[in-house]
Amino acid sequence: MKEFVGADGNVFAVVWNGPRTPDLRQAMGRYFDEYVTAAAKTTHADHNHLQIQQTDLVVQSRGHMRALSGRAYLPQAIPDGLSLGEIR
Repeated sequence: MKEFVGADGNVFAVVWNGPRTPDLRQAMGRYFDEYVTAAAKTTHADHNHLQIQQTDLVVQSRGHMRALSGRAYLPQAIPDGLSLGEIR
C-alpha cells in the first residue's frame, strides 16, 4: 500500500495493488465507516469493480482473487498542482 501525505502531514490518498486488499480500516481512519455505509448501498454490475464517489470520499477498486488494486482519496485534500493521474 502506498500513502500520499500532504504538507500538513495528513494522508489524503492511499493506493494498493497486490494479492489482497489492505486493512482499509487502518488506512482510511475516520472515513472507514462512511466507506462501509456507501459500499453497502452500491449496486454492483459485477463483483470485480467498486466505485464510490462522494463529495468528501472517492474509492475505486477492481480485480479478482489475488490480483486486487484500488485507490481511496479525499478530493478536498488533494494538493494544488497534483493531478488524479498521479495518485496511482
